[in-house]
Amino acid sequence: CKEYLDLLRSLAYDAALFERCIALMVPILLANDMNEQAHGTQLFTSLFHLCLSGTRAMIEQRLKVIELHLASPDEKRRTLGAKALGAALEAWQFQASATFDFGARSRDFGYWPHTNAEVHHWFTVTLELVTTFASSDTPAAAHARAALAERFRGLWHRGGVPEELAKVCAAMRQHRFWPEGWLAVRQTLDFDGKGMDPERLVQLKAIEAQLRPTDLLQKVRSVVFSTRLQGIDLDAYDEDDSTEDIGTRMARTEVLARDLGKTVASEEAALQELLPAMVSNEGRLWSFGQGLFDGAADALTMWNHLVTTLAAIDEPLRKPQVLLGFFHALHANNPALAATLLDNAMEHETLKGLYPYLQVAFDIGAQDVARLKRSLALTHAPAGMYIHLMYGRATDPIPAADVKELVLTIAAIPPCQYG
Repeated sequence: CKEYLDLLRSLAYDAALFERCIALMVPILLANDMNEQAHGTQLFTSLFHLCLSGTRAMIEQRLKVIELHLASPDEKRRTLGAKALGAALEAWQFQASATFDFGARSRDFGYWPHTNAEVHHWFTVTLELVTTFASSDTPAAAHARAALAERFRGLWHRGGVPEELAKVCAAMRQHRFWPEGWLAVRQTLDFDGKGMDPERLVQLKAIEAQLRPTDLLQKVRSVVFSTRLQGIDLDAYDEDDSTEDIGTRMARTEVLARDLGKTVASEEAALQELLPAMVSNEGRLWSFGQGLFDGAADALTMWNHLVTTLAAIDEPLRKPQVLLGFFHALHANNPALAATLLDNAMEHETLKGLYPYLQVAFDIGAQDVARLKRSLALTHAPAGMYIHLMYGRATDPIPAADVKELVLTIAAIPPCQYG
């Protein structure tokens, strides 16, 4: 039925037909690919944009649909609701996802605000819905928080709702810590603070100070488990920082992540709290893992903590980057123990499929080449894992004859064993 999506989107131009068209579009979308680039997803989300939406439905109608889906017990419907909410919060970039003609019927681009007051009303009522969900304990709360963080910068500059944004941020901070929100505010300050209107800059600095992480857990979740912003630190925003070389700022952030790892390793309660997130998140886990080694009272005990926690995570959700950082530091300080753990990893129930990834944590020597060959003979690791030998010139220390043997052995693995 997906060929009907364009027609339904065109019929949704009439406000009276909007909700009926959405009700027909959603089951089709749920039965097909819902990724951001899918044509159907783009058609659906465009109907919730402030401009170029192709519908005359007012914001109240659209928010009614968004609320219905965010409150759904079905995760896929909540995801659609989150996409629609993000589209309604868009204040910066609008792009048509389809044409606006409809046969001989006279059509325009749909609702289009003509005054600042109309723009203000649109975002004010949308932020009210965000506050309702983001400050709740419902499954949609994370969706709402993420949608606002993603659109914060555009809203700050083009939404005309600085006071409303401050209120939403205050409400969410009162309910819980909001790391993605703090990062979004810091991003706005770092990119646009220099030259911002002084009064607006003071407002934004006040929001940043309110959202800034204060304790160890919050700092780790903001700095270590973040891929959103490079060169972040925990100090108050300073206009002079925005002109600092990005390489210097990034290096300082990696040092901060390592220091946080060292602190966490020495605080048992924080370690136990963060362990599941360490092995299921991306971010600055390489430096953080090195810090865990630096602060560990016993390296083997810390390694066992990490591996045990990794095993408890559903396999598709596992992110072993922290193990790589830990292993790098371990090898630099105790190469014998690192070699023993790598030997064990090849037949370890949880680590055997990750062994090639762990092997590139440090420069490969003759002993490591022999281990790679033994791993291929065991066939425990999928062929796809050996792709990590491509990165960072990992194979440079390996003699050419051994590289040839490794490549041909990998190439000979039956397709069914590729991962």
